[in-house]
Amino acid sequence: FVSLLYKRFYLMTMLVFALLTNSFHIIPWYIPPSSEANIERTVSKQSIKIYHANILSRNKNYLVFFEQINEEKPDILLLQEINTDWKAKLEELGNVYPYRKIIARPDNFGIAILSKFPINNLAVSDWGHVGLPSILARINVGEGEFTLAYTHPLPPVNQHYFMLRNLQLSDMVKELQTLNEPLVVAGDFNLSM
Repeated sequence: FVSLLYKRFYLMTMLVFALLTNSFHIIPWYIPPSSEANIERTVSKQSIKIYHANILSRNKNYLVFFEQINEEKPDILLLQEINTDWKAKLEELGNVYPYRKIIARPDNFGIAILSKFPINNLAVSDWGHVGLPSILARINVGEGEFTLAYTHPLPPVNQHYFMLRNLQLSDMVKELQTLNEPLVVAGDFNLSM
C-alpha cells in the first residue's frame, strides 16, 4: 500500500509476487482436509483423555500441576522436561497411573508417560541418533489398542540444532510410516505450524 501511495509500481509488483509466493505455502495450512481424509478409526468403545505438558524443568510449582491433574483427570499423562525432582513428584501418582516410564535428565529433554491403561512394547527410541529419548508404546484401551509416539526434538536455535531436529523428526516419520494401526503422535516438536 505504501508502494502504491508513492507510485512505486515496480516495487509493488515485486512485493505482491513475494506475498503470493509465500501464501502458496501457507494458505493450505488453513484449509481443512476433505471429509474423505477424516476417516475415523475406532480403537475401542471407550474414550480416552490424554494430557500433554512441557512442564519446564526449572518449574517448581508442583501444586498447580497436581491441581490441574486432579481437575482434568486424564487417562494418560505425557510430560516433557522431566528432571530428578519432577520424577520424585511423579512417583506420587503411582496409585492412579500404575503404568509408566519416567526418564529424568539434567537438561530439558527428560520425558515421561504415565497411564491408567496397560502399556505394551514400550521402547525408548533415539530417532535420528541425536541423543534424545523418545517413547514408542502400544497402549491397551478396552477392547483395542493404539500406538503412541512421543518426542521432544531440539529447538532450532542455530543451524546445527535445526538439522538435528529435522533429522530426528524425519527418522521418526520413517518408522511410523511402517505402522498400520491407530496412532497418536504427541510432543513439543519445536516447530511452527
